[in-house]
Formats: sequence, structure tokens, C-alpha cells
Amino acid sequence: MSLLDFKFVTANSLIGLPGSQENSQIGLFEDEAGIRELKELRDMFFTAFGAERDRLKLKFVQAQNRMFQRLISEGLKSHAELTTKLSIWDPFSHTSSWFDPEWMFGITDGFDIVIANPPYVQFQKLDINFREVLRKSSHYESQSDLWYFFVYKVYQLLQVGGLLTFIVSNYFLQAGHAETLRKFITNNFKARSITNFTDNYVFENVGVHSLIMLLEKVETIDYDMQYYECDDLSTLRLKNGRTFNINKSALGETWLLASDNDSIFINKLVSQGVKLGSFSKISNGIKSGEDSICILNKNADTGGFAEAQLLKNYLKNSDIHRYYIDDSSKSIIYSCSSTILEDYPIFKTIFPNIKGYSKKNGLKEARLMTSGNYIGHVKIYQSNKQLIVTPYRTNNIGFALNMGCLSGTDTYIILNKSDRINEFVLLALLNSKLIRWFYERTGKKER
Repeated sequence: MSLLDFKFVTANSLIGLPGSQENSQIGLFEDEAGIRELKELRDMFFTAFGAERDRLKLKFVQAQNRMFQRLISEGLKSHAELTTKLSIWDPFSHTSSWFDPEWMFGITDGFDIVIANPPYVQFQKLDINFREVLRKSSHYESQSDLWYFFVYKVYQLLQVGGLLTFIVSNYFLQAGHAETLRKFITNNFKARSITNFTDNYVFENVGVHSLIMLLEKVETIDYDMQYYECDDLSTLRLKNGRTFNINKSALGETWLLASDNDSIFINKLVSQGVKLGSFSKISNGIKSGEDSICILNKNADTGGFAEAQLLKNYLKNSDIHRYYIDDSSKSIIYSCSSTILEDYPIFKTIFPNIKGYSKKNGLKEARLMTSGNYIGHVKIYQSNKQLIVTPYRTNNIGFALNMGCLSGTDTYIILNKSDRINEFVLLALLNSKLIRWFYERTGKKER
């Protein structure tokens, strides 16, 4: 006898049943009597044993068939979404395209604990239709990772005092597009602990740096969260890494994950220091319209892609170090809005393969989608000044002069506009131990 029917489920927990939310009304065209019959059979099934369970299982399937036949005969299939989903649902196969705790488990007051390793998928890599579903969420934030939405969903599924424990990417601790998530956690949970595995890879063949967080669904004005950094997985139980408590007041849209003494010093730096952006122009590097066309190996034959005058040395994130850059192994085809395409007949022929090109929009739009894709880059690169470049996310922060090279969107470029400080002094300040210490506690690490 199996006790797993209605209890062991593989489902898309982000998608619920239509009209199944608390206090929601059943739709006008739904089979209310059929739905009520299924609920009664389900409730009896939960407490039945032996042959009685088999009898109820058959009656459940027969009731579903009657519901489906009524939908077809009355032509209501496209107007009764709840009835349709329930009539074709097979709870005995343990798989479903939707999730509902009451229908699947008989739970109406929430779960005690939810343990998960939710999928880490960047928003832009999701199916376009599923992206549209997530965009309707009140918690949607541009570039959100898919697993963020599981936190919001689990909050709805937990009872008061229930626990959420997830192992997830630690990138959300500082990511700009995770502000909504961090604020939600701060305001709706008591964050009991975070174990951050920092630069370690917990899962084989998965290039993601992880953490484990334990959250309690409870309203509280004040609390301390235990934060632990595990630099060596073999010593996890010994807790030899950096460990300290963080008060709720240090959490919000931006989380300052530092000890009390470090927090005091960091707040002084932020409040009394001079921001780099106040006297510098800071921008991401350039984005090509099509990397496979516009970014080339230096030792490759580039004659079939563009004239030599358009080729510029190109830096990868990993080419940048403290005070120096590696010799560039890449070139990029660089054009901007002022490029006269007729002067470059070879380059002009590759435009049909570049993002943004179409017969309707012609070459003008495609030109803006190659390398110099907005005017801010043009002004920076044509400033005739030494530019400072740094990786966007890295474990080893370093600043260097770009030496006339261009770099991609995984880098920052800095144009010093001050007459009071030259580029070499600024470079020394940015590479100082103080800035490194500050970055290690507040900066964006490699994902």
C-alpha cells in the first residue's frame, strides 16, 4: 500500500491554481459541484487505508472524467480554467504543472518548514512566456534571478513561525538587482543565520558560489542575525571562519555584512568620504551587437570582417590586475554613430548579421548596435585622457590604466575629470589596502 499518493509531488511551485487563493471567488463558468465532489473525495482519501483507498482513487478519476465531459459538451473548456486543470490533473503520477498545498497535501494553514535548492537561472535566459508571468509579480525587479521568486512564494506557503532554509547563490548579498529581495527578507522574515561559502564551489561542475540561509516567518522589530563565512569547506563544522552577529538595522535594500566595529568604520567612510562618481565619469565597458562577429582573436584572419582601422585591442575581465593589464589576445570591431560606413566597405557587408539590422531600419540603427552603442562611451574613449579600468565582479579587485584598450560590459571604465588629482594618484588610492578592505565587505564578488 502506497502512502505517497497526494503526498509526494513534483510541480512548478511558482504557478498556482486559478481562483484557489484565500477568499477568492470561483469563476462564473466553473463546475462548482464537480470541484466540491473532488474535494470531498480528496479529504476522504487522506484518511483512508487499503482497499478503501483504491476505491476512492477510482471514484476520484471517474469524477474528473465527468467534469471533463461536461466541459466539452457545454463548450466551456476555454472559460473554466480551474475546472479544466483539476479535471486533467493526475495526483497519482506525482507530477503537475501547478502547485497548490490544499489540493495536494490537505494543508490550509501553511507549512512548518520549506527546504530547497531552487534553480539559479538568470531572468533573460528563461522562456519568454514564463518571463511575462514573472513580470506580473509585485516583486519583479529587472534582471531578477529565478530563485528570488521562490522566496516570495515560500513566504505565502509558510505558517507564522515557519522556517525557510535555502541553499542559493551568494551573489544576491550585494547585487544591485536584488534590492527588492533583500528588503523583502528584512521586512517579512527574521533572518536567523547565513552561512556564506564565499569563493568555494559547493556543487561539483556548477560554477556558483553558494550560501545557506535560515529565515523565520515572524514579525519582529529587532533581532540579530548570525553571519558566518566558511572559507574552507573541510572546517565547516568547526566554524573557523569570520563569524559575527548583524543587527536588523544593518539590513534593508543594502546589506552591510560586517561586525559592529567594521560597520562603524565603513559608515564613516561612506558619510565623510568623497565619492568617486562626484569627480569621475564611470561607465560599463562596451557591448558588441554580436560577439561572434565583432570580437576576434588577434591571431585570426580579420580581413574578412573589417578594415584594420576599426580594430581595437580588447580586454577581458580576467585581463585586469592591480596596476597592470595582460597583453590583449582579442580585438574588437569598434564603430560609433560618427563612423562613415562607406569608408569601410568590408565592414559594411557584415551588417546583415549584426543585432539591430533590418531592411526597415537600415544601417544607421545597426551601427549603434556594434560597439560604441551609446554616446557616453564615445565621449569617454575620445577624451584623450588615460582611463582606469577594473573588473565588474571579481574576487581580486584591481585597478589599472587601460593603455588604449577597450573592454566589455564585465568591466568598469573610469574617466577622471578632476584637475586636482591626476590619474596616477587616483590609481594608487583605488589600489590601496583601505579600498581593498572596503571592497571585500561591500563590493560585488564574482558570481
